[in-house]
Amino acid sequence: VYTEAARLLFAGGKSQIPVTVSLNTLLKANGTQIGYLDFSVPIQTSLASLTLQLGRAEEVQVLVPLNGHTDLKKYAPRKSALHATLQYQGLKWSLVGAISELSNNGQQAKQGMRYLTLTVNVDNPLTQIVIPGSPFDYMRLKVGSQSLAPQETTLPVSFAAGESGKSGDVTFLIRQNASTQTFILLAQTQNGFDQATQTLSIP
Repeated sequence: VYTEAARLLFAGGKSQIPVTVSLNTLLKANGTQIGYLDFSVPIQTSLASLTLQLGRAEEVQVLVPLNGHTDLKKYAPRKSALHATLQYQGLKWSLVGAISELSNNGQQAKQGMRYLTLTVNVDNPLTQIVIPGSPFDYMRLKVGSQSLAPQETTLPVSFAAGESGKSGDVTFLIRQNASTQTFILLAQTQNGFDQATQTLSIP
């Protein structure tokens, strides 16, 4: 709802909600729409003194100065290549990439937070199927003193014998200023599998 998520900010600190909106609140995947947010401002107001704010109070907010010199690169997703390998449950786990972004699958991060998505490749050199189970149960990201479970994942729950290069993503919600993280595959003592960890530095 744009009357909740959009504000026009004035130089003196005041803000205003849209008077009328022509944009739909729902947008199909990979879709584009054109429309307007209509604000009512005093006639003498300089356009260059205004800023469009997108994001609710509890979300990370995007600020767009209307001065003709807007650079929104700081809000763009940041991609990093990773080269880390772990052994866990007889499988080879390779961390090959990361994306840090302020929104994920249509959900804006909460204030002070960001989404970190890790791309994981898994090889099974064994002659039998391996079933680690759900990554929500055995996968964690430690940031400071916090041990975070995934927000979502596309990794499968099992890997066929001899299967190679099975890929999936795992998304965590972390603090924006967290530049060091520890990727953890938790021990499964009932099955005799030790914990595996890898320290990462993803700004």
